[in-house]
Amino acid sequence: MEIYYINYLLIISIYFLLKIKSLSNLENTLYYAICFYFIIFVGARYEVGGDWFVYLKNFNNIDVDNFSALITSRNEIGYSLFSYLIKFFGLNFFYFNLSLSIIVITSVFYFVKKNINPFFGLIIIYPLFIVVFSMGFVRQAIACSLILISIYNLENKKILRYYFFVLLAASFHISALLFIIIHSIIKISNLKFNLKETLQALIIILIMIIIFYFAYNTLIIKNLVYAYLKGGRDAIQYDYPAGAIVRIFIAISPAFLYILIRNYVFDDPYKRKLYLILSCLCIFISLFFIQFPVFVDRYLYYFIFLQIIIFGRFPHLFLNKNLRNSFEYIIIAYYLIIFLVWINYADHIRWWIPYSTFTNNV
Repeated sequence: MEIYYINYLLIISIYFLLKIKSLSNLENTLYYAICFYFIIFVGARYEVGGDWFVYLKNFNNIDVDNFSALITSRNEIGYSLFSYLIKFFGLNFFYFNLSLSIIVITSVFYFVKKNINPFFGLIIIYPLFIVVFSMGFVRQAIACSLILISIYNLENKKILRYYFFVLLAASFHISALLFIIIHSIIKISNLKFNLKETLQALIIILIMIIIFYFAYNTLIIKNLVYAYLKGGRDAIQYDYPAGAIVRIFIAISPAFLYILIRNYVFDDPYKRKLYLILSCLCIFISLFFIQFPVFVDRYLYYFIFLQIIIFGRFPHLFLNKNLRNSFEYIIIAYYLIIFLVWINYADHIRWWIPYSTFTNNV
């Protein structure tokens, strides 16, 4: 258990040390070093994380001599192909986890560094994303990290890259496909209603509806519907998400805050509209919690970028240095409390403790 405390205290300590002017030039070096460390921390774990044995079983069941089975696999093609290639080249489950960790951690660190104070961002994402999500829900964590890259490209109007990363994310977890309509919604919400752009947006949405219609009866969709929608309403049939109400509050609170302060966060009207749409979508999904608790609880992890962007930028809206620092300390205390509650009271903490690595078990 101590390693989780040490990691968080390390991040917080570096954040405060970098406030010393003479040490500020070390920020990039320390950031990349911490990124490398977390790649190893997440990727080299052994029997740690909620779905560890499920992924281990799936990996061991891959038959490298039967490529056709890959196509009929219940898993999304990106994840299945990735798993197949790791095993095809004779690598074991350690390299599988390490490779996935590289994708998740580097994507998250890239997004954080491009948007706000890097170590302040790490304080925000460490408890729920790096520890809980990336070590517990591997496929969706990959999808979520790729969605971060897609959102970054979308806010910088690199539309083709945005679509590429959304589709890549969906190839690891089909639920990420919802984000492909965000650009279309932005176009449709444009009050000028440019006919060409509006038609393009409608065509994209129509294509998505057709894809979902024909994919509805596939094994992937059936499993997701059961796990997220049907099973999620019955604690006996499916693992009920304990603590979901708290996590949902954590997810939607920056969305509500952004709606109130949106005119001050971004000068660019396009970015302002983008994050307004994303905030409204986050709140809208949360409304289905009573009927579909598993779906809402798991899906709102995709909106981790709202916490990074909104809470990361909120303190800097204040010109007064003391006031700005006060809000930063409040946010740090807020996430520290979240971490302490999780590590001491979470129902599934037994899957994270004790932390162990492959080097200790080979």
